[in-house]
Amino acid sequence: MKKLMENCAVPDFRLEDIVNTDAKRTCRILSAILNFIKFHVHMAREGQELEEVMGQQLSELASATHRNAELKQKLGSMQRQKQEEREHEEELEMIIAEQEDLIQRRKEQEVTLRQHLQDVEEQLQKETQKKAILDSGLDKSSQRTEDLRKQIVTSPDKLRARLVKLQQEVEEIKSGTQDSDRLKRMWESLATRAQHIPNHVLKGLDEDMEALTMKTNKASDLESHFTEAIEEKIARQKQTLKEVSSKNQNLVRHLKFVAKEAHEVAYDDQKMLSSQSSKSELERDVYQLQTQVHALQVSEELFARKMDTVKEKLEMMRTQHEERCQEAQTEIDSLVLAVQSYVEKCNMTSVALTP
Repeated sequence: MKKLMENCAVPDFRLEDIVNTDAKRTCRILSAILNFIKFHVHMAREGQELEEVMGQQLSELASATHRNAELKQKLGSMQRQKQEEREHEEELEMIIAEQEDLIQRRKEQEVTLRQHLQDVEEQLQKETQKKAILDSGLDKSSQRTEDLRKQIVTSPDKLRARLVKLQQEVEEIKSGTQDSDRLKRMWESLATRAQHIPNHVLKGLDEDMEALTMKTNKASDLESHFTEAIEEKIARQKQTLKEVSSKNQNLVRHLKFVAKEAHEVAYDDQKMLSSQSSKSELERDVYQLQTQVHALQVSEELFARKMDTVKEKLEMMRTQHEERCQEAQTEIDSLVLAVQSYVEKCNMTSVALTP
């Protein structure tokens, strides 16, 4: 009881204050008790407010922890995206290297084909010049052969007919002219020549004519064979030229394809540069996010330490408050019992004093 009164700011509480009461002291004691009760209620309210603040701070801590987890997840996603972009960048670099090698090989093939085309054109020009020379020689040979044909009597029968015709002409002249000595001598000369042409000469002439005919036919065959060979060679050259032209067209199409691929590679390079720019921006965002996460972690650690300190203080205050409340409740119960006993005694005394 005395300890309770000391807590209620009544350090001089005595047993006489219950047995032999004094109105002033009783009022002062009751006022002290009421003040203690008010202080208890005030402290309970402060404890409740502290509990609300603690709950709010715990909610903020949970929200900050959740936000930290989200930021960590976002950071992991950005790091994975950065790794994927790095892998994509390596793939693009490999594709660019392959395209550069392909373009280099195509350039080398183009140079080889151009050189081959130039060689074929030079060879075709030489063959054309040779053909022109052979055509000129062939024309000359044909003209010479025709001239020889015109100069040759084609058969002995024609030769005999020619002699008979000449003889008839001489006879006509001989019969129609008085001065025939010169013509007679001419006729005798022709007759003598005709008589001196034996059969073996005529036969030899036939053989010579046949040999000449065979040579002429052989020359014609040679000319035809030579012409066919020239035409065949020209056809082969045309086919080669056609193949080279086709290869050249394929090369042109391939060059267009390579140019298109180069354009696409340039577009991929531009896209890669854009990706690198976005990657730089992403790296800056990641750095800023890491800074924010680090600052949030530091703030979270400070807040956690502060909350631990507040928790410790609240727990200590709660423990002290519970102990003081328990003591006050015990002392209040004792005081109530004492007041009830004092009131009963007062009533008994009042009844005893009543006449």
